[in-house]
Amino acid sequence: MDDLLEVDLPANTPSLRVARLVLWEAATRAGFDCDTADDLCLALDEVCFAAFTRVGRGDRLFLRIRSTDGVDVQGHVRIDGPDRSPELGVLAQTLLAVAIDEFEYEKRADGVHFTMRKRAPVMEYR
Repeated sequence: MDDLLEVDLPANTPSLRVARLVLWEAATRAGFDCDTADDLCLALDEVCFAAFTRVGRGDRLFLRIRSTDGVDVQGHVRIDGPDRSPELGVLAQTLLAVAIDEFEYEKRADGVHFTMRKRAPVMEYR
């Protein structure tokens, strides 16, 4: 059975703390160690901080996180207004490449949609 966590938060920095806690919980459910959970949270921070530079009052952060066979994050930052979709900087792209197995970032008319996937660790018998 899938473990599914969903949050709908204001798109602001204080709410990112809640989003990180939910992602941390998903990472531990998936069997990741503390360092990997931290890396996932850092990846989420980078995407959200880029988007939050363009948000206005009333904009929202939606996350749907599954923790079966790893961690899958589907996120959306709703950003109202013309041409307010942000770009990811080089540092953010580098951190995401190191921390996440798969990543997609799509600018849409209503904001930014992103997906992140970190595969579960493979347990080896000795």
